[in-house]
Amino acid sequence: MLRRGWHTDIAFPADGIPGPLAGIARDFPGAQYLVFGFGDRRYQVAEHKAGSAALALIWPERGLILVSALKNKPEEAFGVGNTGWFDLPESQGRAVADFVWQSLEQGTDGGVPHPYADGPYADSRFYPSTRVYAGVRTCNTWTAEALHGGGLPVQSFGVMSSEQVWMQLEGLRPDS
Repeated sequence: MLRRGWHTDIAFPADGIPGPLAGIARDFPGAQYLVFGFGDRRYQVAEHKAGSAALALIWPERGLILVSALKNKPEEAFGVGNTGWFDLPESQGRAVADFVWQSLEQGTDGGVPHPYADGPYADSRFYPSTRVYAGVRTCNTWTAEALHGGGLPVQSFGVMSSEQVWMQLEGLRPDS
């Protein structure tokens, strides 16, 4: 899991993503890690993220998954204090990857999703999501659901901030 201020993401080594989610790696040759984050479609693709676009975040809207490729380790990109790595058994890692996969709209050609738009960073793309974003169902709720689905002791109900996810992982993170 990655924490960047108010936002959290799920990251996998690009060559070790289990299940069908591994197909996304084809869109990012040379990536060492892939980072998956959930957000509001309307807000994420808005040219100006202030005013009405920011206010609209409280209303339900279809989501997007931002996939970002990293050429180095996440702790090098985001800082050690903003990353939490968990050595999950294979079945749990697959469960987290399956949750992320189920959050993506499947493509018509064998299921591999098609990008919706370029992302805000070099080597990043938005993919349409099956999930709905709302003021009470944020990126952090999504991350908590993914971790809970992987068998970690994380609850998602009422989770809106990155701190709420991070604190639930106290004692499990390598930096704890």
